[in-house]
Formats: sequence, C-alpha cells, structure tokens
Amino acid sequence: MTTFSQDFQKISEQDLQLLVQNRVIEGGQLEYKEKISNMTSLVEEIVAFANTKGGDLFIGIEEKDGFPDKIIGLELNDPSKELLKYEQAIRDATDPELNSVEVRAIPLANGRYVIALRVPRIRNGLHMVNHKVMVRAGSAKKPAGMAELRQLIHGEEHFNEKYEVFRSQQLQKLCDRYDMENSFVLVHYVPISSFESGVSYPVVENRQEINVFILGYNGANPTVNLDGPYFGVNIDGISGHTQVYRNGIVEQLSNRFFSANVEPKQMDMPSFERSLEDSILRQNRNFEAIGMTDPYYIFVNLLSVKGMIGSMVGNLMFNPPQPIDIDNVRLPGVLIESRGVEEMRQAVNQIVIQLWNGFGFSQRPQIY
Repeated sequence: MTTFSQDFQKISEQDLQLLVQNRVIEGGQLEYKEKISNMTSLVEEIVAFANTKGGDLFIGIEEKDGFPDKIIGLELNDPSKELLKYEQAIRDATDPELNSVEVRAIPLANGRYVIALRVPRIRNGLHMVNHKVMVRAGSAKKPAGMAELRQLIHGEEHFNEKYEVFRSQQLQKLCDRYDMENSFVLVHYVPISSFESGVSYPVVENRQEINVFILGYNGANPTVNLDGPYFGVNIDGISGHTQVYRNGIVEQLSNRFFSANVEPKQMDMPSFERSLEDSILRQNRNFEAIGMTDPYYIFVNLLSVKGMIGSMVGNLMFNPPQPIDIDNVRLPGVLIESRGVEEMRQAVNQIVIQLWNGFGFSQRPQIY
C-alpha cells in the first residue's frame, strides 16, 4: 500500500492515519520526514523520485526505522507562502528545471499541516542537483553509478526493443487464433514499467473492478487465463478480444471498424475515433484499479489492411487520395503522462491524424 495510486488532491489526514495504523514502510515511492532542515537534501530526494519511479513525500510525519510513527504536522502561519518556498527551491536547484512536482498542505485536526509532495516519474531526460543524477534505491536516495546512468539513458531504447518483441509474439499468436484475411485494429496500452524485472499488478485479484470491454463492442463476460482477465467475442461477424496482462499491458483487438464485402476495403474513422476516446478513459480507470500510476504508451496497429481507404460516413468516400499500400501498419507510440481528458483528446487526435495521413490526407477531411 502507498498513496501514489491515489488522487493526490484528495489525500487527507485520514489517509495519513491509515499509513500509520497499517505501518506502511518507506520504499521506492514513499518517504516520511518530520521536518526539513536542509532544502538541498530535500530536492535531492525529489529528483531521485523523478529519475526512478516517482513517489510521494510527506513532511510532518515522524518515522522510526522507516515506519511512520506519529503525525505531528508543521506550524504554518501562511501555508500558501510555504508551498511557494518549496516550489521555488525545486525549480532553482534542478537541472533541467523540474516543474512537474505537485505540492500541497494537508490540514490536520490539531491546527497544523503536513506538506505533501507528489513527484511524477520523468520520461523526458534525467534531472540533476548540484551536478549529480540522483536515483532511488529502495527507501534511500543515492547518486547514480555508471551502470545505472547507462540504463536510465538507454531506457527508452530498451523499452522500444522490448515492445517490438512483444508485438511480434502477439502477431504470431493472433495469426494462429484468427482469420487474418479479415482486417483488425490492434491497440496496446503499455506502461513504461511493463518490461522491467519483477513488475506485476493485482489484475486477477482486482478483476471485478477492471473493464474488459472490446474496442467498439460494449458487451463483456470476462474470464481469467494464465495472463490475467480476458474477454473474447466472435458473433455476428464481430471478432476480437481484450486481454489484461499482469505487467499492466492491456491488449485490444477488434474488426468492428471495417466494412465487410465492400471494395475497396474501408475503415470507419469516426467510429474508431469515438471508440478510442472511450477506451482510453476506461483504461485510465483500469490502471487506477490496479494501482498503476506510471505514464503509458498507446500503440495502434492495423492488420491486413493493404488496399484499404478511410471512410467518414458509413462507406461513403469520394475520390480517396490513396489506399494503404502495406499489409500491417504500426503507428508511432503516443505517450500519456497524465490522466486528464485534454491529454486523452490530444492523444486521440494525434493517432487519428496519423491514420488520415496513411490514407493520403494531409489533415483530417473537412467533412469530418
């Protein structure tokens, strides 16, 4: 149990009391401090969180051997002024400037406050304090060694290699399971921690809270297999499935958006866009249910689509510029770093425009 999977703005004194009652020890994503005497040391803690897996830091909680012992709080005459001090110290001491840390004062019944800092995991490079790259090792911070620096620097390259291996394996499984003469859209939601050693989420234990609807198809009667929660359908010409993996990956396969027995083959783009928006919102809730807080990538693949054109209204399309000229398409991954509706819409827009580009349009058609 940590607070990192909770809505940061809703963490209350009651939540802090639960940490004490349940003796939730400090770890990779959780730190307690009774008070701050050295602001530089605090910024090092924050940067270590950012460079590793992110985390929550609470100031005003007494700890013993890493366990929270007592919520004491801080006397603050002007909480807003105190928060500005922390925000300024973080910006001034970090290189490049770390400006994504959330800071708030949690009021206590005794009239004091606990200062809470939420540090997201950073994917756009490393941050330094006093020319040092700090990382989190268990419940402690430390300067990164050469091996750790290489791993951090090449982390995204390693992630892409691992995903390509995963994708290739999945394509082979799909060819064995489905008639790949039909067209499918394959969507993968891949947390950036998915391919790290030992990563496992309670997807089976929390399966009642996980929505395994199929992209473009609302019915769901989930089962469990070796990988985790699963739901498949093959009725009335609709084929596909949703699989939730223990490492947090969600796979969705669907033929729902493609016209059957029509030449040229067509993809219903408005329907796909609406379904993708709905799917991202549902995956955000799924990730919340299993405590997955990392940023994640969305990868969209089109399978068996050579000769296909984009359709805007049913099967209506006048003078399409070009069909897709390859059988399988993999779009570049789109990173989701926060769970807001606006970021979801930006991600969908980026994916949809890439698809229209593949159909020969420089932008979304005006009739859209």
